[in-house]
Amino acid sequence: LVLTLRAGAVGLNLSCANHVVFAAPCLETSVRKQAIGRCHRMGQTRPVTVTTLAMAGTLEE
Repeated sequence: LVLTLRAGAVGLNLSCANHVVFAAPCLETSVRKQAIGRCHRMGQTRPVTVTTLAMAGTLEE
């Protein structure tokens, strides 16, 4: 499931997902935590893995 950060941070309950990949820079920490929290919910039985992709030599790094 591919979502924008805003869509993934509000309104969805993704307790069956166990991987979160950030492909775009996220400067708002609260929005980032909320998106991760949507995967790490009550009922989740597997560990949640969070990966952030960043391009070398940029502000993202």
